[in-house]
Amino acid sequence: MAGPNFLESAIDFQLSGFNVQKLENMMMVPEIFRVAIVGLMILVPVFFIYKKAGFSPLWSLLVFVPGFGLLAVFLHLALVPWPNQTSKEDL
Repeated sequence: MAGPNFLESAIDFQLSGFNVQKLENMMMVPEIFRVAIVGLMILVPVFFIYKKAGFSPLWSLLVFVPGFGLLAVFLHLALVPWPNQTSKEDL
């Protein structure tokens, strides 16, 4: 019967003085890494798009503005004339 043994081991685990807060802090570290990886997966392509369009790649940091950052990037790229555009016929 796994039920009572599991319950007893859970009670022993809690009573053994293990710090639950420490466990929660250890679980937070992988989450931070996941957030950083997703952020880089968005930032790197936008960085190269701005660089190829002739803008300063620092504009790509707009993606981290909460709420409308990515929308601001798309609107900026869509509505502002690109510096490396040679003529109106390139549209």
